[in-house]
Amino acid sequence: MLSEDFLSCFSIINNRLLDLAGSSEFQRSTFAKMDEPKHPKREMGRKENHAVKIQDILYEQFVSESEFCDVTLLVGDEKVKAHWCILVSCPFFQSLHDSGMKESFEVKIRLNYGTPWAMKEALKFLYLGTISVTYDKIKELLEAAEYLQITDLKKCCNDYLCMTEINEENCVQLSLLSSLYDLDLYNSAFKFLRGHLPTVLKGEDALTLTKDSVMSLLTDETLTYVPQETFLEFITKWTEQDEDFRSEFFKELFLALNLQNIPKSVLIDN
Repeated sequence: MLSEDFLSCFSIINNRLLDLAGSSEFQRSTFAKMDEPKHPKREMGRKENHAVKIQDILYEQFVSESEFCDVTLLVGDEKVKAHWCILVSCPFFQSLHDSGMKESFEVKIRLNYGTPWAMKEALKFLYLGTISVTYDKIKELLEAAEYLQITDLKKCCNDYLCMTEINEENCVQLSLLSSLYDLDLYNSAFKFLRGHLPTVLKGEDALTLTKDSVMSLLTDETLTYVPQETFLEFITKWTEQDEDFRSEFFKELFLALNLQNIPKSVLIDN
């Protein structure tokens, strides 16, 4: 049989619990705990893994010319199948799609520029974001990147050329490419060209220089170490390389020479 002291103590505790249960603070605390989920929501999986998986699937469809490709590009005599969802990541195709042009609503788009190889490599870059670059193909890739407005591909070409050692054999081509496509290498390549000009002007690549590039060499005050007769001999060969087009520039280039420093016998011979 329970003692009176125990019953009295139990009664006090029971009454206290009833008072607490009636209080709003106790109710809020109790029900808040009841509302807490036993199994909270968690973000599972890895987005980057899923993105790579989707990328691989789309690229495999591109390579295999899958039925899931929804657009065909005509490059020369070749047909290249691709996905619109990938192409529109490139400003060229995005503007084509948004412009309301006829090609936007057809399954075939003709590209009348660049080599089939370069265009396919540029498309591959849109799928993968990486590319294997070689020096002998850099010009074709730059043409495709510029035409399709793929700035990341152009940057890859730029970075590749910046890692290329400049020498007397490639300085002219590097100067031309970096000038044409506004690449970071231009100053270094042109500086090397100026520093080795007498030797460079004897090479065949020098004959591919533009008229503006030739004029900049003739008027460069830092090149006074180059004999004027060397320049005269060069602009004569340069003009003869494409006489139909370049003959109109010869007079302007000739007058840019310091004729007083050229022997009369040389002037007569030329």
